[in-house]
Amino acid sequence: MAQKLLLIDTDCGIDDAQAVMVALAQPNVKVLGITCCFGNTSVDHVCQNVVRVLSVCGRNEVGFRVFCCPIIHLFFHKCHPFIGLYSCRSQCSKG
Repeated sequence: MAQKLLLIDTDCGIDDAQAVMVALAQPNVKVLGITCCFGNTSVDHVCQNVVRVLSVCGRNEVGFRVFCCPIIHLFFHKCHPFIGLYSCRSQCSKG
């Protein structure tokens, strides 16, 4: 089977952390790198979570970088203040 090359873009919460671990464990997958973006938490927490996942999996050689678009970041911090997307509609639909 041919080796699959992956570049993973993640906000590395629980679900993404598990997905990254599964990808790292596959013998036919080579993770080229990981980009960290905000989602359910800040980019700083995402980077800390990625470091933890890579460490637990013994894959510290996999590189990671921060990716953040400031305009999107401002919008989501207004609409997604660390509590989940369910709050976005009520907070952002008012104008």
